[in-house]
Amino acid sequence: MASRFAMSIARAVPALLPRATAAPLFRPSAPTVAAYRAVVNKSVVNPSAARAWAPLATQGKATAGTLLSHQVKTALATARKFTTEAAAEAAAAPKQNAFVKFMQDHPVMFAVITTLVRTAPCDLVAQLYFEKREEIDWKRFWGFMIFGALYVGVSQYYLYKHVINAANLFAITGISSRTGTALGIALTDQFVHSPLLYFPVFVLTLKIMDGTPVGELIPEAFGKWKREVFDVMYASCFLWLPAQIVNFYFMPPYLVVPFINAVGAVWVVWLSLNEGKNKAKAEAK
Repeated sequence: MASRFAMSIARAVPALLPRATAAPLFRPSAPTVAAYRAVVNKSVVNPSAARAWAPLATQGKATAGTLLSHQVKTALATARKFTTEAAAEAAAAPKQNAFVKFMQDHPVMFAVITTLVRTAPCDLVAQLYFEKREEIDWKRFWGFMIFGALYVGVSQYYLYKHVINAANLFAITGISSRTGTALGIALTDQFVHSPLLYFPVFVLTLKIMDGTPVGELIPEAFGKWKREVFDVMYASCFLWLPAQIVNFYFMPPYLVVPFINAVGAVWVVWLSLNEGKNKAKAEAK
């Protein structure tokens, strides 16, 4: 009877424990875990506990049932202690900064916001201050904004998280050091991603915003890419190669794109000026 009563208490342990809402439980010691599992798994006694109780059992002062009941009480008291301490630590811990929490919980949204906040003023500065335009080229402006939001903000987050990352670099090359990984990812980004994906999508977006007919869209975009890709990639090496090494060495995944946006303010101005210059040349022919 005592054993059955003890087993019913053991099964009811999860319902009796206070809940820790904001932090994981502390990990109990191995003997405590073993004792608790022995009770829950219907073992008769835990060996270490049996040795401790052997003298009393020999004297007739303890039975297997009282030993089992003692194990349940010990496990229950220990678990309560752990949950209480965990809850106390969670309450005493400093609250996470709301801004940092937003970045971690919504990395794509934050990437899109930082991209748009960066792109709009940079393109306008390029058009109004450097080019001294009397009227804003809104097609160019919205081309930059759409490309920034959809490609830089959304696509690049997933690209760097799932494709151009440390795990894939290690699988292909065997590089595992932090410095080697940052260098390898930066080189891949500079000489594979940028000329073969980033710049073609950029050119295609601007062509679409210019109203290029569908039948001429791909040929014109390819021609523009072919004419300009070398100059654009050559210029980007001086800014993006060292910047991306720093980025992939230090930044957590949710800050990779925001870091690109911070550094890329200069790059957007250059791209905008380069686009205005090439557009003027094309119109003059």
